[in-house]
Amino acid sequence: SQSRKDIEVIVVDSGSTDRTLNIVNQYPANLIHIPPEKFSFGHALNVGCAQARGDYLVFISAHCFPVNTSWLDNLVRMFEDANVALVYGKQVGDDSTRFFEHRIFDRLFPDFPIAAKTDPFCNNANCAIRREVWEKWPYDEELTGLEDIHWAKRVITKGYVIAYSNEASVIHLHDETPQQRYNRYKREAMALRHIFPESHFSLLDFIWFYSSSCVLDAISAAGKGVLIRKLSEIFRCRWDQFTGTLAGYRFKGTLAKEMKMQLFYPGYSQRMNGVNASHSDNNSVKSPRPNQSRPKIVALVPMRADSKRVPNKNFRLFNGKPLYWYILNTLLSCQYIEEVYVNTNSTLLMEEIPRNFDRVRIIQRPADLCADTVPMNDILLHDVNYVHADWYLQTHATNPLLKPESISRAIDMLLNSPENDSLFSVTPIQTRFWDKNGFPVNHDPNVLLRTQDLPPLMEENSNIYIFQAETLKKRRNRIGEKPLMFKLSREEAWDIDEELDFQIAEFLHTQIRRTED
Repeated sequence: SQSRKDIEVIVVDSGSTDRTLNIVNQYPANLIHIPPEKFSFGHALNVGCAQARGDYLVFISAHCFPVNTSWLDNLVRMFEDANVALVYGKQVGDDSTRFFEHRIFDRLFPDFPIAAKTDPFCNNANCAIRREVWEKWPYDEELTGLEDIHWAKRVITKGYVIAYSNEASVIHLHDETPQQRYNRYKREAMALRHIFPESHFSLLDFIWFYSSSCVLDAISAAGKGVLIRKLSEIFRCRWDQFTGTLAGYRFKGTLAKEMKMQLFYPGYSQRMNGVNASHSDNNSVKSPRPNQSRPKIVALVPMRADSKRVPNKNFRLFNGKPLYWYILNTLLSCQYIEEVYVNTNSTLLMEEIPRNFDRVRIIQRPADLCADTVPMNDILLHDVNYVHADWYLQTHATNPLLKPESISRAIDMLLNSPENDSLFSVTPIQTRFWDKNGFPVNHDPNVLLRTQDLPPLMEENSNIYIFQAETLKKRRNRIGEKPLMFKLSREEAWDIDEELDFQIAEFLHTQIRRTED
């Protein structure tokens, strides 16, 4: 909606698990993916800058938005001075912004412009730089934060200046948990110590800055008539800020990969350690074939908003939790599966799943695929065009008893069977079957064998399908020409299709939990 139209939009995504990718795909933007483990602010910026074609490179964080349609013009206009290498704009909060951040915004982003600054403070959440300067001096990709200040300090030593535009304003939102806030200030302090080696932050500094900031915040809040409502928030937020800063300054040594991931993605290490531990004693799961690189395996889980026979079954409570929780936790516990995608048209699931599962992504189902008469293979064809993988594993939220180790064994079985092009799970059934015309299917009525001695028939139980995109596109079917059948017990494979199935599965789940306890 900006008044300036000669722009190119580039989105650099490092593993979004909300609806970001669906939204981006609705617009003429260039979407670039980078792996989460390679993320740093400097790396993301350099990747985006390398793809850009313009003379000016404008940065805006995903949690910022301009306050007017002239934001872009106001930002770029200050490059009329050839000595300006960087322009950063004003930042403000809104009603959801923490009180201490309003105070920080007021202090760092004044209501008047600055045409030529020679100190390096700036902020890439709302910023623009000259492409020709970036080509000479790209961003430092090792810093854990403050890559903007580091870059500004560097170009200032080369004879450039930086500028500030109060008219190029954005609302900057930090919807952070205390742990995220602590992490932000910790990684920024680690970077600050690297950029300015002479700087320090001791325990005495912590006591002084924490106490004085709380007092000044309280005085300001009292002047605005919100002291009682904001006092506990002030103490907590300033505590997160300065304990994080102290931890960052006290950090010694090199930054290991896992710690770096923990700084950028809180909870990463615990999740990965939990996944690895859950499989450390699983001797039944073999590794991929020797001398073969591990293929990328993505799980696809379709979840339609409405259900005819069991209303709202995908998010109906099942022993205290929404039904979909069980299959997502099962998939996330499988050592082979790199990503999990949920295809849905449910607004509730689009909001709830990213909030509770930070490694699960949403594929918004197109309207023409929402009818209950649409074949599942059509939905899968849509999904394999959305996300690339070597193999796809499809299952359902209606399989709450499926075990992670069974999924791993199925994947292992297929990876070690190069002559097969797909796999689907089955349940052996040994009972006397007759067709609709009264003819026996699997037995001789004149020879009355015990049912356990009958040749089993294999029921396709809809729990596990593993296939490649080529097979699906060629046959319009997730089962290929040479499939493997993977056996599951009837109890584990129980699929919820009707109300009675829901009740039986819930009972079986309760019994399993009692046995495990």
